[in-house]
Amino acid sequence: MRYLSFIFILSLISCSNNELSQEKALELINKKKIAENCYFVFTTNTKSGWETYNSDLKTFEELIDLGLMKAGKTYRRRASVMLPYFTTHEYLPTSKAIKEYGFKKTNSGFGGSKAYVMYSKAMVREIIGISYSEDSKTATVLVKIDFEKTPFAKLQGNRHNPSYCNKKNTIEKEIEFVHYDTGWRIKS
Repeated sequence: MRYLSFIFILSLISCSNNELSQEKALELINKKKIAENCYFVFTTNTKSGWETYNSDLKTFEELIDLGLMKAGKTYRRRASVMLPYFTTHEYLPTSKAIKEYGFKKTNSGFGGSKAYVMYSKAMVREIIGISYSEDSKTATVLVKIDFEKTPFAKLQGNRHNPSYCNKKNTIEKEIEFVHYDTGWRIKS
């Protein structure tokens, strides 16, 4: 009888060691960087004729105050003799914008110089639940991912709207795990 009790306790201990804890799942998810940040392309200048001109000026000033952008050239032009003058303000990234938000200049197009920059940072905030397969060799982990908008997200006029970025503040995502003899790993 003692022998059976010992085997039963030993099997319980070994089974519990195979269980994927929420803390371990979160640690593995954060190491693998499952949650992807969202990037968008925006125009690095603004023109007085644009609908978003005043809000752009305000946002660029905020970005300057945060040490993310610096003022570039300001000039007045007109497209033709018959049209009025317009003012263009250019803005340049700082090393902080490049390092922290992945700021990269892209090919210029209609409307002026463009740049690629982080719109929102994705962070796995919590494990909602873990579901195990019948043989306990795989697990599905449901996580909550929050998207925290960066200061650049304020540049959202008609020209800046990041249509491919996640417009939600939070999503849920399932992640598959596999248990190996060396421990739990995220399924590729």
